Amino acid sequence: MELRLLSYVVAIAGEGSVSAAARRLHLSQPTLSRQLRELERSLGAELFTRAGRGIAPTPAGEVLVRRARTVLAEAETLLALVAAGFGAAVLPDSRRALRRVGVTPRPLAGTSTTLHLVWRSGDANPLVERVRGALTDLG
Repeated sequence: MELRLLSYVVAIAGEGSVSAAARRLHLSQPTLSRQLRELERSLGAELFTRAGRGIAPTPAGEVLVRRARTVLAEAETLLALVAAGFGAAVLPDSRRALRRVGVTPRPLAGTSTTLHLVWRSGDANPLVERVRGALTDLG
């Protein structure tokens, strides 16, 4: 399954509408609807119920949306770490969630450059949106 398809599912769930999600993703509504139908067919499960102008995840869709958010956040973090030349240590906490501790990026090692770090904690989707919107450098 492609990350692109996961981002479509997350956008549809977040917007509650295929049309609104298509606008957000800069796609046509028919294209996004077709992609959703093809994904549902390939998975053999209905992911959303369509009622009037709205759309809501089915129980299977809720599971996919929740896990897709996690996968997309991890992919964004991985790409950002690789692009920035970061190494990272992953430490499990008592709830079995993952905490990431970054190390100094190689280009800044041994220089007098000051880094401004702000720790934000929360759901992955808003953090990913901050990275996409260039409000945060690393999520």
